[in-house]
Amino acid sequence: MAIVVVTGTVPAAAHATTRCAGSKGTVTVVANAQVRVYFGRAAPGYHACSKVTGKVTKLGPPSSKAGLTVVSLLRWRLRGSLLAYARDKVMADGPPDLVVVVRDVRTGHTLRALDAAPPDGSGSVTYYDQQLDLGVRDLALTADGRVAWIVTNPYAKGRFVGEAPTQVWKADRTGVALLDSGPDIAPGSLELTGDALQWIRGGQPQSATLS
Repeated sequence: MAIVVVTGTVPAAAHATTRCAGSKGTVTVVANAQVRVYFGRAAPGYHACSKVTGKVTKLGPPSSKAGLTVVSLLRWRLRGSLLAYARDKVMADGPPDLVVVVRDVRTGHTLRALDAAPPDGSGSVTYYDQQLDLGVRDLALTADGRVAWIVTNPYAKGRFVGEAPTQVWKADRTGVALLDSGPDIAPGSLELTGDALQWIRGGQPQSATLS
């Protein structure tokens, strides 16, 4: 005679989903079937939770003693369990530090942490108080962690004094590369279909391939 033992164990998937629901006062920033990114008000900070494993990863505080860290609510991309986001750290007495981060939320591991605004050697910096729309403006992410972004780069020389050009960058199997630069790139125009990347410059579509 077979004996069936029933336990009170909560299925792992259900436990993970419950944990990702978060405590009272959390606000969802972006989510898909595998990941929830939220802001916690009780303990201020951004978190990413895997609905598959229940792993919670703290992405960063909204501020720190060293300066102001801004994780933009508009600069998030999810692809399966992968998350890409922009982290902008503005020092009280210096230029901003702009980073694009790619994480696997299932494990919490950082796959990429990239300088989002590499210098061009001109040595010029346009500070935040001179131009409000600096930093990462758009992101695109593949399922295996390749990433592209549009950034208004305070470390790149523009056509005029104090002007920061808008640029398109990619990071793929071949490395990090500048794809386009100029004042007429539409900041939020990045689109990704398969490996084909597209953006708008001067009203016209431009394209490249993520290798």
